[in-house]
Amino acid sequence: MHRWEIRVFAGSDYISFADHFRCAHVSFGSDHDEHTGHVFSAYSYHIDHLDDPVAISNRIYSFELLVNGARRLSAGGLESTMRIEFDGYHAVDGGEGRYKVVAIDEDPFDSPGPPPVGEVGQTRAFTAARYIDVAASDSTVRTLLFLAGIIYNNSPKDVILTWGTLYKLYDTYRHMAKELGAVLADFEDAPGETGRFTAACNNMSVLGLGARHGLSANQPPSNPMTGIDDAIETNLRIARKISERYIEARHSAP
Repeated sequence: MHRWEIRVFAGSDYISFADHFRCAHVSFGSDHDEHTGHVFSAYSYHIDHLDDPVAISNRIYSFELLVNGARRLSAGGLESTMRIEFDGYHAVDGGEGRYKVVAIDEDPFDSPGPPPVGEVGQTRAFTAARYIDVAASDSTVRTLLFLAGIIYNNSPKDVILTWGTLYKLYDTYRHMAKELGAVLADFEDAPGETGRFTAACNNMSVLGLGARHGLSANQPPSNPMTGIDDAIETNLRIARKISERYIEARHSAP
């Protein structure tokens, strides 16, 4: 029995997603209300022992990012998955919780109770649930999920911030590739596409305010990746390929 129930706002793919999501650390449900229609919810053993509303809120938001990051990585893209939002919580036995997010809880997996059985060791499929189960014990995978979950491109401000987030994502999966003894070229669909991405990010003359550096006298690159949609798709696709190999090498059952 859970203590807190998380309110979920999601799109038309939610029910199918919830029906197939089997994770040790967060679970989803749905109900039908005759007045409001479908009611979506989520639960986690990692918030049930918390009392402070800010701590609960921070952790709920952190799981929102991890879930969306895992969905994006398992799909290898942004447009193929609708965003799931956690927009509050209440006690299962009644009473609304005060939802106030002030920070991301970067290590939200500390439940003192036994979680339900998840997918690790049961399947080799790279589902969103498996990514989260692995992230509970692997901070590198967890960082990758957080970064993938932060990505937005709905407004000009989102685009500016997303270029920087994508570069952090690039740094993280490049680190993972090095740990595997691999090179990024092994995971590219088109030769040099990560170079085109970094060339754009490093030049304000190309990306303007979206660049990771300010003004400089550097000559602009000849063929930078200037489209945010291309940059998101490229980085999520490569991140998925590298994380799959990384997880196979470090977390697969014998």
